[in-house]
Amino acid sequence: MEKSGESQHGQMMREWLQGVAKIQTSNEEFYRMFRRALEDMAALRFPIEVADRKAFMPAAGLPWFVAPFGRDALIVSLQNILIYPNFARAALDFLASFQATDDEPYRDAEPGKILHELRFGELAHFKLVPHTPYFGPGYLAGLHFSSTLDREIPVEWLFVDMETTLYGDAIIPRSGKIQVPAGPGLGIDPDAAVIARFRKN
Repeated sequence: MEKSGESQHGQMMREWLQGVAKIQTSNEEFYRMFRRALEDMAALRFPIEVADRKAFMPAAGLPWFVAPFGRDALIVSLQNILIYPNFARAALDFLASFQATDDEPYRDAEPGKILHELRFGELAHFKLVPHTPYFGPGYLAGLHFSSTLDREIPVEWLFVDMETTLYGDAIIPRSGKIQVPAGPGLGIDPDAAVIARFRKN
């Protein structure tokens, strides 16, 4: 217990609630819902170190998925951008620091990929699991899988204009559809010039 009688958990929750967006409403039901959502997000965050500061990043779930998950962290950060924008800043900084720069089949790593999952336990320490970090099958594998289905499915695409991409314009949507690359392996290899341009030494 703290000297004031406040528990460590209570102190952490108070500091969290002080740092998030506030609302004022006469609707008590909406306020209780909002407060419960804030408390739930407090339970789903975990501390990380990025650059020269400590920050919080959203976890994918409790209890097994309290670990860095790339896609989940970005989605939750976007959903909370008005409430706690520091989630997004921490997630982007953290994921950028682990972005893949080499081909490592064991971890499904390819230049440019963001991590899918990162673990810090004993198995990861001794490289007995690939989550150090693990990068997952990625976008091209998802396209190939989707093309095997007997119906059209929506595919998420960026809402920003990229300066360049690893695959040129080969996977740019045209007339609302994406042509699945038909070359060997995943259909197309990453552009070596783009990798060299953006590689971190």
